[in-house]
Amino acid sequence: MVFCDHAVLEPSWSSLSLICDSEGIYYDPTQSSQLETLIKAHTHLRSDQIKRARDIIERLRKSKITKYNLKGNHIDLPFDTLIHLVIGQVEDDASIKLGTDQVKANLDLLKHVRAGHPHDFILYKPHPDVEAGLRMGK
Repeated sequence: MVFCDHAVLEPSWSSLSLICDSEGIYYDPTQSSQLETLIKAHTHLRSDQIKRARDIIERLRKSKITKYNLKGNHIDLPFDTLIHLVIGQVEDDASIKLGTDQVKANLDLLKHVRAGHPHDFILYKPHPDVEAGLRMGK
């Protein structure tokens, strides 16, 4: 069996992704995916593999390539406190429905992080599809 995930084709969308996995889809925590299996099997990389990975990361950074290539404002982060990056999710996404039974909304996620880290700096990055109004999230 092959598990597939794809973006719904909408005329206003500028991208499409297709993920195929013979073990399980990446957002379903109830079963392993091929990526998870590969990562577990290769816990120690050779030096040439580490160099290749670092070179790729550097090329991506220099090219300013991101997952969604969105433009954003530069923010000055504090240096005197811990910083927690909270990545917003699409609230009706399978990763939320299958991955947690406690936090179901972005606001709940932020409240949970704040309760655990009352004095730290929290940086929230909304999901681009939510920000664009294409998917559910608050």
